[in-house]
Amino acid sequence: MEPVTSEVVFRFLQQLGENYPNKLTFYLLGGSALCLLGSPRETLDIDYTIELDAADINEFNEVSIFWYFNNPAPTVIYQSIFFTINVIFLGIIIGRLRIDSGSIWIATMAHAAHNAINFELFAAIFLCAQCELYVGEDGIIMGIIYGLIVVWILIKSKKSANSGIVNGIHIKSLG
Repeated sequence: MEPVTSEVVFRFLQQLGENYPNKLTFYLLGGSALCLLGSPRETLDIDYTIELDAADINEFNEVSIFWYFNNPAPTVIYQSIFFTINVIFLGIIIGRLRIDSGSIWIATMAHAAHNAINFELFAAIFLCAQCELYVGEDGIIMGIIYGLIVVWILIKSKKSANSGIVNGIHIKSLG
């Protein structure tokens, strides 16, 4: 998976200008804008917003989508699959924190901590060239870690249900 550098952003803008003849106002956002401002950090995608006439939207989309599928970029299928799996696992973990703690704030802090350290921490630990393949919201390592936590939660929940205790509440059968 090729990271997005300033050269990739320039190539995208050049090809967009060559293939889209109409007038528009184009705003780069996030990491792609920082790349053009001289940031040494790479980004994972090109984020932008545009202002153009409603009649021109379809033509613009055809040009920008054509560029995306004809240039090296992270695979959409890989990212979609692992992002979905990781988000489902993280949702189970954070949901369980919410249920067990009885407070939304524990779950909120867990989500904030996940967002703050997810990529940076593991990228520093593994020192890899293409870390987004392994860490981050669509990384394999995060999926494995979250998957193991979910398995532990499910095993713990099953044992609690078998013992007649659910979330600290003793359950008695009347039948």
